[in-house]
Amino acid sequence: MDMSANEALHDLRAKLDRIDRGLIALLGRREQVIRDVALHKQSVGMAVKQPSRIDAVFETRMQRAREAGLDPKLVERLWTTILSHAAEVQNEVRGIEDGELNYQGVSLDHGELEVADFDGALALLCSRLGFEISSESASRRTGRRTAVLAGGDVVLVVRERLALAANDPRPTHMSIQVHALSPVIRAMKKRGNSVAIQPETCCGIRMATVHVEAPANLTVCFVERPARARLDAPDLRALPSYTGV
Repeated sequence: MDMSANEALHDLRAKLDRIDRGLIALLGRREQVIRDVALHKQSVGMAVKQPSRIDAVFETRMQRAREAGLDPKLVERLWTTILSHAAEVQNEVRGIEDGELNYQGVSLDHGELEVADFDGALALLCSRLGFEISSESASRRTGRRTAVLAGGDVVLVVRERLALAANDPRPTHMSIQVHALSPVIRAMKKRGNSVAIQPETCCGIRMATVHVEAPANLTVCFVERPARARLDAPDLRALPSYTGV
């Protein structure tokens, strides 16, 4: 790349930096207005969550995205995060501990899949869905193999199904990334769930699991992780479902 090309790239990046500074400044102004809204709602006895307002916000923002030539799905994801944070700020201002769960989930963080043809399934998942194998291991006790596959920010745990487990109704596992773990734990306990809190991992990832009994037979792990931190095999081994193979 010659000097003129480097200079052009530098100028374009500088423009992006200026735009990002403006976006962050606007988000700061928005948060201050959110705090004012929280105080006003408190003074008139209004609930933090206003479903009709949330629906209207999504509808108008996505329409404006279309008018601006943006992908509405991008704006939907952004505003899901923005509204979730707004609920957290309003709960903080008003001293409400439990928070709202509706916009607490950020994304599916990782899921678990049990397969009979372990090698065939890995090949198919990598070739057809674009996953990459992050690590593979085998249980010392049973020889059962487990692989951790990565695709962007989503992790998929693939386990080999043992013959002895054919009639064993093992729970399905899924994990949801959340903005903040503490309000989720409080809300889950308030709803009568037993919550298993896992030790914080070396890179600061916090997790808590809840099991929903039969007929659902589902184990859900809520994950709070620092920006850019990525779950890998050592983190997943902290989960009871991983160590129990």
